[in-house]
Amino acid sequence: MKHEIVLESLSPTFPVAQANDLVIAKHTEPLTLREQKLILTAISLIRKDDIDLKEYEIHVKEFSKLLGLADAKYTEIHNITKGLMKKLIEIPTVDKQGKEVWETYHWVIESKYYPKEGRLLIKFSPGLKPYLIGLKETYTTYKLEYILGLKSTYSIRLYEICKKWIFHKRKIKVELKLLRDMLGATKKSYDKYSNFKKKLDESIDEVNNLTDIHISYVWYVNTKLDNFYKDCCLNSTGVK
Repeated sequence: MKHEIVLESLSPTFPVAQANDLVIAKHTEPLTLREQKLILTAISLIRKDDIDLKEYEIHVKEFSKLLGLADAKYTEIHNITKGLMKKLIEIPTVDKQGKEVWETYHWVIESKYYPKEGRLLIKFSPGLKPYLIGLKETYTTYKLEYILGLKSTYSIRLYEICKKWIFHKRKIKVELKLLRDMLGATKKSYDKYSNFKKKLDESIDEVNNLTDIHISYVWYVNTKLDNFYKDCCLNSTGVK
């Protein structure tokens, strides 16, 4: 099947729209910072009236400029796409019988790299179509610019998750293990509460200082399980 190729200049004002189930998916094989930004940049090329996934073209110079970097080495971008094709994501959903299901997909099933032209083409897994195309309700959107300046993969994931929760206007309780999985904080060292709390605090500070939302939280502990109480609300300075 031939895929239409999206040829469009990148812009930090492009919206990144994802179904809520994709936003809260488990990143058990965490993306690197560059992989994460490349994926979200490609998602920003999807348009509201698209009826199918396409091939998304990204020029290395444009992508480097978007990230505020000196021109990245073309081989580096090629390696990023190869790394992306190995990464899996687990999405929570419900089947037709109402049973809870975790769907597992690769982010990318195909990439084409043109070294002499400094461009690449990315094709998302077909299974991601309902989470990226034809979104009408229960989805989260934000401007690409708000994640471009973040220096941590955890900060990006925290921003996305809290952006989804922002309109609940109440504290959202999340199991600590699930929160780590959603953030991609799967290193063994983060099993220790103090280590994870330090990283979480760093990510919250970065999100609060560099994006359009403000996050606060308190810990809630019961006798069976450490839970996490998060309060996510708009920054008092308003949307930038």
